[in-house]
Amino acid sequence: MKAVDPGLTNGVIAGRLARSAEQVGTEEETGHGRVSMARAVADTGVEPIEPEGASVSGTPGGEPYEAGGKR
Repeated sequence: MKAVDPGLTNGVIAGRLARSAEQVGTEEETGHGRVSMARAVADTGVEPIEPEGASVSGTPGGEPYEAGGKR
C-alpha cells in the first residue's frame, strides 16, 4: 500500500485493511476476515485505527520494534 501512496500512515493502512477485509467464518475464528489487497488499495478512507495493545512508538511497552536484535 505504501508503494501506491507513500504518504499513508500505518494507522490509515491498518484502517483500510480492516475495513476492506472479506468476512470468512466467524469473528472468533478469523477476526476481521481475509485480507483483500485490491479492496484495500481501492479504499480512499483516511480514518486511522490503532490495534488494541499497540502504541504509537512501536511495541506495547513503547520500545521501537527490533528485527534481528537491531533497531
